[in-house]
Amino acid sequence: MGVSNASSRKEIHTFVALSEIKSFLLTKHILNNMIKKLLFPALVGAMTMFAACEADPCKDLDGKCGSGTCFEGSCVCDEGYEADAEGICNTTWANKFVGSYTGKDVCPSGTFTLNTPAVVTETAADKVSISNFGGFNSVVTATVERENATDESATKLNINNTDPAGRTFVGTATISGSKITGSYVVTFPDNTNEACTFEYTK
Repeated sequence: MGVSNASSRKEIHTFVALSEIKSFLLTKHILNNMIKKLLFPALVGAMTMFAACEADPCKDLDGKCGSGTCFEGSCVCDEGYEADAEGICNTTWANKFVGSYTGKDVCPSGTFTLNTPAVVTETAADKVSISNFGGFNSVVTATVERENATDESATKLNINNTDPAGRTFVGTATISGSKITGSYVVTFPDNTNEACTFEYTK
C-alpha cells in the first residue's frame, strides 16, 4: 500500500513536471513567433527610416554635371570632356589647344621658324585641326588623348594625317600651359622622310 502511494505520487510529480516543461516550451514557441512577427517589421521600418534619412550625395548635382554624370557627389565626365573650375563637365579636351602659335621646327634639313602662325581650331570634343603645321602651309588634323588611362584631363595630341599635298605626318605632342612640344615624321610623296621636333607657344 505504501509503495503504491509512493509510486502514484511519483507519477503525479512526473506528470506535473512534464506539463510544466510542455507549457514552458509552448510559451517559448509563442514568444519566439511573436518576436519574429513584431521584430522583423520593426527592423525593416528602422532600416527604411535610416536609408531615407541618409543624404543623397548627388542631390545637388542631379542633372547639373554638363557632359557627365554624378557619382558619389562629384561629376564624372564623359569621354572628350573635363571638369571646369566649378567641377562641371563643360570643358572639351580640344579647347585647351585652341589658339594661334608661333615657334619652330627642328629637322635634319634645318630649323624652320613659323613666319605665319600655326592656328589650332577645335573640330570635335577630342579633335583639332592645325593650319600651317611645321610651316607647310597646309592643314593637319590630330586627336586629343589622355597621356595615361587614369588621367582626368587630356594633354596629348596624336597626329596621323596626310595633307592635300600628299605629305604624311605621324607624331605626338603634349601641352603644358601655353606651350605645345612634340615630334613627328613627315613622309613626302617621293617616300623620302624627315624626323622633326617642334615647340610652339600660344
